[in-house]
Amino acid sequence: MEAVKAALDLMQVQVSQLDDEFRGRLPNRSISAHILDHDVVYIGRLEAGFLVDLQEVTPAEGKDAAYRLASTSDDFIELVAGRLSFTSAWASGRVRVNASFRDLFELRRLL
Repeated sequence: MEAVKAALDLMQVQVSQLDDEFRGRLPNRSISAHILDHDVVYIGRLEAGFLVDLQEVTPAEGKDAAYRLASTSDDFIELVAGRLSFTSAWASGRVRVNASFRDLFELRRLL
């Protein structure tokens, strides 16, 4: 799980390094990542173009997030590291996303 936490830290850095115009267009929303092989959920918020308040919660608590991502720990780590394409992972079912179609395009830029 340390590798997943490191990937979450990397994700926070990556979001903060997006161009200002794109970050400015990000809506303030909750986001969760359900790590299926450990049945653990991390939830945070996109606020003013930054990913903040990341914390571990129960799977039930993570169901209220506006953006919900689910994958195995290995796929999550590969996705955040850029070694796994979000589009192909989503299309093949390796990553499940619950979000509006428009939000899917924004998430694609985040991962």
